Amino acid sequence: MAPHKISRRRVLQLGMPAAGIIYAGGLAELFSSCKNKTAQKDNGAANNHLRKPKKTPVQRGNPYAGRDEMFLHNKTKALHYPYVFKTYDKLREEHVTPVNTNDWEKQLDENGAHFTKEKSALIFERLALKNLSADVNNENLNRSAAILGRSFKTGYVKQNIHNWRGYHLLLQLITLNTAVAEADKWATFNNAIKDADISQIKKIPKRNAWIASQQLFDQRVQYIHQHTDEYMNRIKKRMA
Repeated sequence: MAPHKISRRRVLQLGMPAAGIIYAGGLAELFSSCKNKTAQKDNGAANNHLRKPKKTPVQRGNPYAGRDEMFLHNKTKALHYPYVFKTYDKLREEHVTPVNTNDWEKQLDENGAHFTKEKSALIFERLALKNLSADVNNENLNRSAAILGRSFKTGYVKQNIHNWRGYHLLLQLITLNTAVAEADKWATFNNAIKDADISQIKKIPKRNAWIASQQLFDQRVQYIHQHTDEYMNRIKKRMA
């Protein structure tokens, strides 16, 4: 009997279902493996999240979080105030001298010290707020405005000219100070930031346009007056 010939088309017809079964099985195994790995990863991340307690400032990288003092670098005269930052590099103790925080002004004005320019905005802000911790009165508001204004003076202004947060706090300190007449508040603000050439700022955000417009500045002053208690509470919260 002559052998039965199977055409190529018949071979393909018989083979395709089997290949489909094998392929489908392989995909199912692949998807199952990926799903299990994803589930294990998610479960591991969840377990790790549950196991890890919230890190303290020291654990996040600030070994000086509990030390409200400054450190003067003996050679560069850089005055460090790591207490106000969430993270800070460990200083080489043999190169620095601890300084009482209350002596910061003496160090800057008489000892030739300086804050790191990139960190100066936050340092001056914290010092200004710290000055109000005893009482938020006109005398302290005037003093705090002078402290904060130093962040916009020569030596620091280049790094802080876009410090909108600082401008806004300065506005509040001047506005809440009833010893400064309403007609003088704009001039007082401009005198505090006179070293910052506002005209050189290429684009002032719309919400901060008041720093270059007396009309908008006066509107902000009136708004703060209408919400004095709210702004007083804001400042007290920032002091904490």
